Amino acid sequence: MKVTPTELPEVLLLEPKVFGDERGFFFESYNRRALAELGLDAEVFPISARRGTGMPELVAHLAALMPAGPFLFAVGASSDQSLELLLAAMLPETRTPRPLP
Repeated sequence: MKVTPTELPEVLLLEPKVFGDERGFFFESYNRRALAELGLDAEVFPISARRGTGMPELVAHLAALMPAGPFLFAVGASSDQSLELLLAAMLPETRTPRPLP
């Protein structure tokens, strides 16, 4: 397996060896023991670029590592837009460009 460092700290690009024979090409995408032999005893999140699978697990893991941030709005506040503008956005007949009263 080829291990390439990236610009991001602690993020590595892992490229498995591709084998081929008369049946076609194949590779072993994940082997915990082989990764441990390379000194990579960390949690791995396989992601499929074709199907997009694996992203929800990675996002949930990264979100759990993030500290809670401050609230951006006061309790009970839902928008900084005026009530007239919010109502105009909800009513289809008011979506034509004209001045609000």
